[in-house]
Amino acid sequence: MSLRMACVALLMMTAAAGCDRVGVGEAPTTTQRPSRSSPVTVPDTAVDTVATAEPGLARNRWAAGTDLARTVTGNLTTSLESGRGGPLIMAFANGLTLRLERIAEHVGADRTGSGGATFAATLGADPNAGVYIYRVADERIYSTAPQGGVCQRDAAKFVALSEFVNRNGDWTFVFAAFRGEQSPGPQSDRDPQLCGAYGYVVN
Repeated sequence: MSLRMACVALLMMTAAAGCDRVGVGEAPTTTQRPSRSSPVTVPDTAVDTVATAEPGLARNRWAAGTDLARTVTGNLTTSLESGRGGPLIMAFANGLTLRLERIAEHVGADRTGSGGATFAATLGADPNAGVYIYRVADERIYSTAPQGGVCQRDAAKFVALSEFVNRNGDWTFVFAAFRGEQSPGPQSDRDPQLCGAYGYVVN
């Protein structure tokens, strides 16, 4: 047998052995596994939804649910002056009334200002709950208010509030009052100067 024919025979034997290892009609194992470096085409957007409502629209009567709320404000009644999106009126049993104009919307996970505090931490709200920011257009403090206004002896400039369903499945109303000149929110480069946070349950 010539050298050329011997080489051809050797090549044919090697190819046949390779086919036996793969199997007839079976793709090589490297094509059966997806590449780990392939791009992710579907983002993971799973987020726990939290029921949030516009304050003053569906529920209007709230009982003070925290010590600060019971001491400073007492029970709360909310109403919208001119329907959805209109000025919000918050009337407290202890002799306080706030007229509020909405200026922004955020979520609990957003920062309140230049520090690291979030609305969720400040209000005791869910990070996914909607938070409404209001400018205080008018604050009336009557003689029956033992502790002064929601910022006590200072004038309240802004209010951040949320009406949402808590983990127990109950509607909750929480708000925080601020006395700073700049509205609270992640856009703020200043401390909004928190006065206090108040919590209420459906009455």
